[in-house]
Amino acid sequence: MSFSTVRQLQTKLYQQARSAAQELTAGDDSAIISYSRKFEQSLPRRFKKINREDFFAGIVDADIILYGDFHTLKQSQKGFVRLLEELKLFNPSRPRLIAMEAFQAAQQEGLELLQQQKITEQDFLRRIDYEKTWGFPWVNYQRIVNHALAEKIPIFGINGISKGNDKDKLARRDRFCAKKLTQLTRQFPQHQILCITGEYHLADQQLPAALSHSLQKTNIKNKKIVRIVANIDQYYFSLNFPSEFTINHYLYLKKDLYCLMDTPPWVKWHSYTFWEEQRSDSTQLDSRARLHNEIMIDLDYHVLSLVSDLVKFFKFPSNPVILTLFNLITDTPEKIIRQAQQQKLVSPHDLKTVAVRLALDEFFYVAKSKTILLTRVSLNNLAEAAGQFLYDTVARADFKQNAVNCFYQRVIRFALGMLCSKIINPKRKLTNYYRYVDIAQGKERVARDQRAVAREIVRFHHWMLHRVEHCDGHIVRHLRRTVTMDEHVAFEISKALGKIIGVKIYRQTIKHCTPADEIRALFQPSPRRPWQIVADMYRVFLG
Repeated sequence: MSFSTVRQLQTKLYQQARSAAQELTAGDDSAIISYSRKFEQSLPRRFKKINREDFFAGIVDADIILYGDFHTLKQSQKGFVRLLEELKLFNPSRPRLIAMEAFQAAQQEGLELLQQQKITEQDFLRRIDYEKTWGFPWVNYQRIVNHALAEKIPIFGINGISKGNDKDKLARRDRFCAKKLTQLTRQFPQHQILCITGEYHLADQQLPAALSHSLQKTNIKNKKIVRIVANIDQYYFSLNFPSEFTINHYLYLKKDLYCLMDTPPWVKWHSYTFWEEQRSDSTQLDSRARLHNEIMIDLDYHVLSLVSDLVKFFKFPSNPVILTLFNLITDTPEKIIRQAQQQKLVSPHDLKTVAVRLALDEFFYVAKSKTILLTRVSLNNLAEAAGQFLYDTVARADFKQNAVNCFYQRVIRFALGMLCSKIINPKRKLTNYYRYVDIAQGKERVARDQRAVAREIVRFHHWMLHRVEHCDGHIVRHLRRTVTMDEHVAFEISKALGKIIGVKIYRQTIKHCTPADEIRALFQPSPRRPWQIVADMYRVFLG
């Protein structure tokens, strides 16, 4: 099982996600389709990969930075916040302000009240009718607003929603945005303006042209305008990125035009598909329950599709009927737990654990009933749940075991769920094992119970490595304290250990260091006890 095998699956995922997104956008008006084509046509075919220092050297002295936003992808908004943080490192003395397409210029009074802490966030969202005037996931843009509030960076709305469906409406919005940016340039001549707007607006002849014209018209000269686009499909595959895609990559496209690569393209398009499928036909959602009922079948399809792709990837014998035998519930945590109780999908003993994991991870897979619980729909969550379900289905997991064996079985399940999630999304970042070491040693300030958990993770990890190295993986007496604590902390220890192993297996897989049969064997039925399988995982992948 090699790098090329993983890349083949990821290419297929991209093709599926892009095709699904195109089907959903088929009904968009001609103006949006035309804008998207102009954007793609304006991108240079040639590019140069540059390092982080050269990237920031090219943008740090810009007066206006136009950042291309992919509205449904939270990584896009996170990338904008990281850009703000790093610009501060490169030039801490220069003041900055943020201009956001997500807010209309007419909503500036509400923005001012929020920034002055005279109204709450919820009051602000109601005041501007966020769902109706913008509607893309607030949790994504909340990150930008919270960073600006913490750093005391002024925020300005620059959107002027054009009425009607004529072909010129997007051009009018560009001209309006250009006018607002020009006003901000005049009002704050020393500030660096960072404008986050839809990526299609950044085509050569769209917002950049309108902004240059507006600045010239008002006799504002010698202002450096830089554009940053992100996660362009063609560049990702042209660069042949490694499957362990965990760092940002910077591309120079042409003068004052750069590309930031921080997300695989299929993850980007999946985010759009999920968002579209969660939209109601009406202009405003009245009930989360109604929303989730409407998308249930689509999410079932997404999980089944991921499971089917993984079955083909690992070359398991396919049984289409068995692969559909899972339950899926998505809603608020309270409604999920209530529904799971009513359908007897979660035992009373596990309710507290489920509630904690939903709060921390936004999803949980209930192994005994093969039920996926989701409070946040994302490709990472669906892929990890699909991997755990695939393990239970293929390995025919035994749930009538003692506490020790259940602990080891959880470690296996979390490890294989993470392996599948990393295959689906190589960009996914995780807490490094050495961070647990730092927490255990008191190098990071955390709550006392978190430090105790980190110490137990480190203790088990070293204990198992010792068993593998000196005892050939044989275990006479188990760390029962670890098992007991794991149940008390809602499986945090087994989850962390599983994810450490899962990432290690993934890295061995793409380096072609491990035969495919050894990885497939982890999923398949075995007469070995769960602790023996975990010991083998350590011997093969962590030894």
